[in-house]
Amino acid sequence: MPWSFFNNTDTEELKAFISSREHSCMNFASELKKKLSGGLKYSLQLNNQNSIVLHRNRHSRDIDFTVMLSPTGQLLPAADTKKTGTAAVDISEGIKLFKDAIFKVNTVMGDKLSVNKIIENCFSEKSIIQGTNSFNYYSMVLSRNNFNSYSSLPPGIIIRDASQSDLADLMSLQMNYEIEEVLPEAEMYSSYASRKMLISILREQRTVIAEKSGEIVAKANTNASGFRHFQIGGVYTLPGYRRQGISTAVVSALSDRIFKSGMNLSLFVKTGNNAAVKVYIKLGFEIVEEFQITYLM
Repeated sequence: MPWSFFNNTDTEELKAFISSREHSCMNFASELKKKLSGGLKYSLQLNNQNSIVLHRNRHSRDIDFTVMLSPTGQLLPAADTKKTGTAAVDISEGIKLFKDAIFKVNTVMGDKLSVNKIIENCFSEKSIIQGTNSFNYYSMVLSRNNFNSYSSLPPGIIIRDASQSDLADLMSLQMNYEIEEVLPEAEMYSSYASRKMLISILREQRTVIAEKSGEIVAKANTNASGFRHFQIGGVYTLPGYRRQGISTAVVSALSDRIFKSGMNLSLFVKTGNNAAVKVYIKLGFEIVEEFQITYLM
């Protein structure tokens, strides 16, 4: 049977497969890394949850497609699209293994080909409207060798690492970032959930801010880490300070800090956000493929 649940004997092979694809499945990679780094107890817990299904190529028996169902209802595919594409894999057979748990799915997130195939085969009765509950992004990556550092700043702007003491001042930037870049509808914004997330980011991730006369005017942070990459997110600059190179300098400073840890970088940016794409390309980021987030309503 090509599809099966993940078990402990698949650990190293799955880790290698996800590592090679984590630019398009960072949520999957981050969750898997967290579980595996927790030792045998968490590895067994992951196994017993039946939260990951694997597809193996009929000839080579190598993993070529896998899907994680997260505790929060995210369906996270990862596919070897260069070798097999998605046409060769009957995704619906894999999704069926989740049985009744599939009814808790609220989001499908991953490379565009895989997401569309899952929607087409498993959730065709759902309304999928581009720009309303389905959004396209570029998946971009950056290695140290391709990094173009940028540090030019307008007068009076300083860049520094953020700390927990910056929480209150960062909340308005975080709110606007989520409304403009993350949430399908502004009405879905929750100040409680946003504050909780920001506390976690400041405690567990790296955040760099630009400041002028004590006012935070721009920010960027990591929001997940896989086996090879840190993912950058939360990039936001106040409207009055845009087009001055501040976002470029903030992302550059954050990138430099991450490279010192020996990791590479990845990020997602909306395909229509030309200004942001130019910033990332200027720093050396390369577009790898298209990424899609579809909310099931």
